[in-house]
Amino acid sequence: MICKIVYFFISMCFLLFSLGCDKDRDLEDYGDLSSSPEGIIISGASEHKGGYKRRDCLVCHNVANNVHRSESSVVDADEIVRLTLLNGGSAYCMSCHGDNGVEP
Repeated sequence: MICKIVYFFISMCFLLFSLGCDKDRDLEDYGDLSSSPEGIIISGASEHKGGYKRRDCLVCHNVANNVHRSESSVVDADEIVRLTLLNGGSAYCMSCHGDNGVEP
């Protein structure tokens, strides 16, 4: 139980840190990812410029403000925030979008 509380606290600190970042990242809209060759799986650097083979998705993608909030998203954005914080942060992103080229 203590581990879950500590993990939640660390996740919240990380979330607050990412909210204070100087990057000006408005709504992220990548279109309909399911229409790409691999579907919603990130399959190479051409699909994820600057982020392919990086383990920490949430350093660049602000799940609280701009992920899964475009018209093409088929999931509830607020539910994604909750699930991401409760299920391993960037690891949760990879459960749907693949390993992003990161070696195990």
